[in-house]
Amino acid sequence: MQKWIFCILLAVSTFRSACLNGSECDPLTQRREVQCELPDSRLLLNKITNDRLSRALDEANQKRTCDRKDLERILLKYLGNASVGGIEIPIGPHEFEINRGKARYIREGIRRQSICSLGIKKRESIFKDLTVRESAATFVSLGALVRIDNLAISSDKFTHFFAQGHDYLEVYRSKGSVCAALRWGKETELGRKGMESTGVMSYGDLCANYAGLNFWLTLTDPLDGHIAYCNGKWIQTRCFDWAAYITPGWDEGINVPCYKPGAIRHKIQSRIGQLVAEGAIPHCPPLDRHRLEDLTKFYEPELLPWLINPISLAYVAPSMNANLSMERETELMGASD
Repeated sequence: MQKWIFCILLAVSTFRSACLNGSECDPLTQRREVQCELPDSRLLLNKITNDRLSRALDEANQKRTCDRKDLERILLKYLGNASVGGIEIPIGPHEFEINRGKARYIREGIRRQSICSLGIKKRESIFKDLTVRESAATFVSLGALVRIDNLAISSDKFTHFFAQGHDYLEVYRSKGSVCAALRWGKETELGRKGMESTGVMSYGDLCANYAGLNFWLTLTDPLDGHIAYCNGKWIQTRCFDWAAYITPGWDEGINVPCYKPGAIRHKIQSRIGQLVAEGAIPHCPPLDRHRLEDLTKFYEPELLPWLINPISLAYVAPSMNANLSMERETELMGASD
């Protein structure tokens, strides 16, 4: 009996940890299938997002609120958290639906459609050899991948964009600078919501967080925003398009994660070496290195060290030293032996 109770408590604790600390993805093992077999999901994700924006504005107008922060709370309800059976869960609706592989967009006059995503079982992934103690999140489940602009984007990036992007906004408001938000985000990714609990520090998550911050900062901007308060109600002034936010930095096959030094890193790197030997990927990450050059189009030079793994950054600007020492960053993250 005690053994069964222990197993149940361990399972609950593991699931809770995975939900609260975030999911991880394997951007390598099935990368070829994602890029060659999946259709591009951007347009469908745009429809889903704009539908949720519309529903959020309807609720805000029903409540007759003109307060920006009230609006943000309602938007987060529709964009930042999913609901199952009326119970809110700590992942976003995009992530939840993509992971199910059955995301559906239903609205009057538009037929039912579904998002095509690709998931992978842990025993087939680069996390195959990790134990539950080493990484509870990868033990429970791995995020599915969708194809956008021939990038392999994991489902959790959409939650990071809206939910963690808003966390960045709150830090920005309290500290008064984007740099403070970036620093807070990196410390969080190194801590309980990243490397400390999952064994993985994701620079792709940081890129999605930063993009989300820009979304929230410009939400009601007359030129770049999506929403305005006009004649006593909130209206959507511009359609949301993920193309304005998603960059190669979101793709963890390009902007590679850092793995916790020691057993975790050794196990994952061994699996990656097997993928190279089997021909599943052409070489060790970063992959699609020609896309790394695009990063300079999306980010100012001083932002790159905050958002891009030093290994990937070396292909963009080998001599860059913007506020951070790449050698120190590599040592800190355990990116190389």
